[in-house]
Amino acid sequence: MKKFTINSTIDNTKLNCIDFHPSMKNPKCVIQIIHGMAEYINRYAPLAEYFNDLNIKVIGMDLRGHGKTGQNINQLGHISDYDGHTKIVEDTYDLNYWIQKRYPNSKKFILGHSFGSIILLNYLFKYHETIDGAIVCGSPGFASIKEKMSNKLSFFLAKHQGPQYINDKINKMAFSSANKKIKKNRTEWDWLNNNNNEVDKYIADPLCGFKCSNSFFYNLTTLIIKMSQAENIDLIPRDKKILFISGKEDPIGGYGNKNYKVVNYYKKNNFQNIELKLYNGMRHEILLENDREDVFQDIYNFINNV
Repeated sequence: MKKFTINSTIDNTKLNCIDFHPSMKNPKCVIQIIHGMAEYINRYAPLAEYFNDLNIKVIGMDLRGHGKTGQNINQLGHISDYDGHTKIVEDTYDLNYWIQKRYPNSKKFILGHSFGSIILLNYLFKYHETIDGAIVCGSPGFASIKEKMSNKLSFFLAKHQGPQYINDKINKMAFSSANKKIKKNRTEWDWLNNNNNEVDKYIADPLCGFKCSNSFFYNLTTLIIKMSQAENIDLIPRDKKILFISGKEDPIGGYGNKNYKVVNYYKKNNFQNIELKLYNGMRHEILLENDREDVFQDIYNFINNV
């Protein structure tokens, strides 16, 4: 594992990155990871280890407001005031460009989990030609009334309380119903994973599960709204290869239903290479579940067929 930094071209923010396989010089392909909300890139080490043996390089960065990128400037949970939804997509391109320059002969893929999946779908509208395929993991689906109302509320709160202010109520609202289908709740984060050890590690980690700023929720919901708009989806080539993956017990994805609706919309609009895989018994963090290697194998099969 090699740590390195790149500077954002949009405002020169230092972005902390990891190459999980620095000794791999001629990879078959490169998977760029966009991690989720309130976590960081190091948590994707199990996925990286699996693909190391297959000559597939994994690279990712700590997003703005997350991991070392956020911690180093004392801004965990805050990506930017009102234009974070633009900056975070451009940051993704900056790392992709870094990868392109160093591995011109390798195929390029991006895997985005949860918040990362939202960023990835927005990335495809502008930079679809930079990758050979996309893996959309743990996506929340298209914007509902809830996200649209949250967008207006978080903008109002950012204007009146301040964009960096941490509002406990809006943080609580974000996942208030996530555990409702779990009969015996052990912790408030049980919805993340069936693997209690992984849940406990998440809870104990100061770089996970932190509260986010008013403007974080504004930028998050803005990205969800943008990824749901037909005029943006129309910007993606109809032959772009996209794999959607989610747990059937994942409340963020509507227990599979939200992802099904998204994929169905894409297919009805003549997208030719869209796949959906739902995993029985898995919750939100399918890349850290007990049977995660089943997911890894499906990702490998998808990559191999591109």
